[in-house]
Amino acid sequence: MKLTLCALFLSASLCTVLHAGELPPLPKPLAVADYVPPANRSAELQAFDKAVLFLSATQENDGHWDARKAGAAPEFCNQNGDVALTALATYVLLCTTQGKQQNRDALMRAKRGLDWLRTYLKPDGCIVDESKPGEPVVAQLLASMAFLQSASMSTRSTLREAATATVRYAILKMGSATGGFGATPLAGVVRADVTALATFVFRSARMEDVKLHDTNLKIDTEIETALKAGAKALLINPDSKDGIYSMFSDDKKPDWDATVAGALTQVLLLAPPSALAGSMKYMFKEEAADKSYPGLLKQLTWGQKGEGYRALSIWQGSMTVVYLYQEHTKEWKGWTAATSPILLQHQSKDGSWDAAGPDALRGGRIWRAGIHALALILLSPPPPPAPPPPDTP
Repeated sequence: MKLTLCALFLSASLCTVLHAGELPPLPKPLAVADYVPPANRSAELQAFDKAVLFLSATQENDGHWDARKAGAAPEFCNQNGDVALTALATYVLLCTTQGKQQNRDALMRAKRGLDWLRTYLKPDGCIVDESKPGEPVVAQLLASMAFLQSASMSTRSTLREAATATVRYAILKMGSATGGFGATPLAGVVRADVTALATFVFRSARMEDVKLHDTNLKIDTEIETALKAGAKALLINPDSKDGIYSMFSDDKKPDWDATVAGALTQVLLLAPPSALAGSMKYMFKEEAADKSYPGLLKQLTWGQKGEGYRALSIWQGSMTVVYLYQEHTKEWKGWTAATSPILLQHQSKDGSWDAAGPDALRGGRIWRAGIHALALILLSPPPPPAPPPPDTP
């Protein structure tokens, strides 16, 4: 296995930059054209670096990323859209630092993003406007991710408190009554990709030892049960082992993107590999002779303007593949053969990617740069081994 489950959550060590007080004005970010990759930096991590530079260049002076300026659809041009993009970009900037390797410029920008997010944080943990459109549940979950990551890198109690509050609100107060999560709080219809995102936040909180309730000691088990119920509601045939999911619980149509999300949900709930066999078979199924099923390479195709795929599916699928398979397996090779052209060949000169379809609606290039950056970290091959020490006489 390339990475342990812990590594999927990109935990980092203590970062002293996050302890600083008032930050000085943010410096002008390095232009992508001036970027010189470090020695032995993989193609994936070079693309990640360029995405980070793009996100740095599009940050507003007060620390947030603007959905309207990103070209998001009108329903996302509000507090929810801004929170979602700011949390996503901040999370990516925090992920530039792992262990002793720190990107101080990115961390200064991340702190500014966190400070902006905290201006919307209510005492109960809500950071979105539930009365407005723009997928408030997704925005709340992304904010939870950003605060969880920051809390793992700092001993500041305010960050730990923000992480606990946002996670509790997201997981305990925004889920569907039947289990799983939709795009809006307490949605009657469960959605596969949002349920997978919520499960990722839940698992991340567990790994950071965030208590989801002060007195209910069985709350984690109750949440897992609810998430499993939500995933089951999305299965086309819950009594079958084919592992094929629908995107919406009230629309039982086989959906490849939903199956990717469903598989990740099962992985994060620590299901045995045998329980994922059906989903993996569907994800990697070859194109049907009669064209009735497009196959993996056509599920993840660029299209003319980047409309042929969903960025979230690449990230969620990459987490599943990294956890289940090793680099030499046909599944790993098949996944990277489908995703590498999108991630590496279609990155624009400014470090972003063209956006079309649902990705354009959510936040265009900022959305794709953030989501793709997270996939690139996962899919980067390990660095080459160090040269052997010189012979000693």
